[in-house]
Amino acid sequence: MRRVPVRMCIVCRKLVPRTDMIRMVKNEERGILWDEEYSLSGKGVYICRKRECIAEFIEGRKFRKNFGKLLNSVCLDKLKEVKG
Repeated sequence: MRRVPVRMCIVCRKLVPRTDMIRMVKNEERGILWDEEYSLSGKGVYICRKRECIAEFIEGRKFRKNFGKLLNSVCLDKLKEVKG
């Protein structure tokens, strides 16, 4: 049986299987990106798909603390589309 990697949600701090999470990456060349393949290089954070966690992340406190920037409109729109 293959081991499933788990990651911690930056908002609720619960351990969740990596594939059930959203990953955002800060890349020096391209800015802040939505990492659908979980493979981009750069500083990344994971958010579980619960509505409460996404809402708190969008408010910006957790995001600005880790990235020091505001969330761009493309990533913000994708987060709002996620069904929790």
